[in-house]
Amino acid sequence: MSKRFLGSLSGLVLLAASMAAPALAGEAGCARADEPPKVGNAVVSDLDDLIDRAVVSKDGETVGKVEDVVLDACDDPLEIVVAKPVGADEEPQAIAVAPARIRFEAGETAITLTDLTAAQVRALPNYQYDDALVSLNRDMAPEAAPETSLPK
Repeated sequence: MSKRFLGSLSGLVLLAASMAAPALAGEAGCARADEPPKVGNAVVSDLDDLIDRAVVSKDGETVGKVEDVVLDACDDPLEIVVAKPVGADEEPQAIAVAPARIRFEAGETAITLTDLTAAQVRALPNYQYDDALVSLNRDMAPEAAPETSLPK
């Protein structure tokens, strides 16, 4: 083989390798695996530590507790699911809050919503899980749907 051919071949190999590097590093846009996720302004070493924490509105009222953390394709927190307090005869309700809207400090027992008042939280619609999303607390195994027949 000629040196010219080998030089061209090695150039193509280097080009292909540089184009594949992001894919080899993991999901496109994902942080490195050794970086812990961030919730609001704090790095959280274990997202399970958020579950059952009290959630306080920006005006200081306790508005619920963390029920779940929905994850994105990179296993980073996408939504924090907050269970709202309801009466004994009411259906359970929950809202979803983006992690960027939360202030959480290590050592604190509660997380704070940075820009939502208690009245705004009460006005938010009930959260509905998307079956395509993964979360910490939800059983992801699809349940067998009962067989039904449509009326003829």
